[in-house]
Amino acid sequence: MHAASRCTILDMMEPVIDGGARVAEAGRVDARDGTTAEVRHLREMIEALRTRLEECEGDAAASVQAAVQRSTEEIAQLEAAVQALRARLEEEDARRVDQLAEAEQRFRDEREQLTETIVALRVRLEAVDDRR
Repeated sequence: MHAASRCTILDMMEPVIDGGARVAEAGRVDARDGTTAEVRHLREMIEALRTRLEECEGDAAASVQAAVQRSTEEIAQLEAAVQALRARLEEEDARRVDQLAEAEQRFRDEREQLTETIVALRVRLEAVDDRR
C-alpha cells in the first residue's frame, strides 16, 4: 500500500482541516435557506469525511484483494512444488524397486552357478575316489 493511500484519522480529517477557513464564517446566517453557515459547513465536513471513509474502505478492499491474489499464487507454486517432489519420490521408489529386483536376480543366478559348480566338483571328486 502506498503512503498516499494510507487511511488514518489525520488523512480522513484533511478535508476538515482544508475547510478551516470556512469556520470563520460559521456564525453568519444564510438568508436563502435559513440555516447557519456553521450547519452548512458541518454538513460539508460530514460529506467530505464520508467520501474519504469510502475511499479508505476501497483502498482496504483493494489491499485485501491483492493479498488474496498473492496468497493464491503462492499456494499454486507450493502445490506445484509438492507435485514435483511427489513425482520425484515415486521415480526414486520405482528405481529402488528395480535395483532390488536386479540384485535378487543376480543373487539367484550366482547361487545357481555355484550350485552347478559344487555338483560338478562333487562328481569329479567322487570319480577320483572311485579310481582309487
